[in-house]
Amino acid sequence: MDFKFETLKGLQPNKSNKIGYATRAVWNGFCAAIYHHDNLIAEIYKDRVTLRRAGWHSNTTRDRLHQIAVANFPSDLEHGYRYKVGKKDGRIVLQADKLFIYFDTIVIAKKGVLNVERTNY
Repeated sequence: MDFKFETLKGLQPNKSNKIGYATRAVWNGFCAAIYHHDNLIAEIYKDRVTLRRAGWHSNTTRDRLHQIAVANFPSDLEHGYRYKVGKKDGRIVLQADKLFIYFDTIVIAKKGVLNVERTNY
């Protein structure tokens, strides 16, 4: 699966495109919405990405969110990945450098974390 903004913007607009097991993308002309099992898990813009757990802490949801973060904020040789999505204490977290951020919804950009919403922690 290729979750890069540059790749997704080539999808046919306003059409559901299968991009993986139970995962589809809809391009609306400026943003790609990513759905997994019909749950909105991400919105990918040119300059930022919104990640959503959609109420789940599953390994597949974690993997999809990690792939999205890594595709849009690639690593550099000196520091490694800018963002990683993993699990800590059985819950999905965003790792930014050495900081672990528990989230329901989180907005990330090259310049850092822009917003975090938490309801179940």
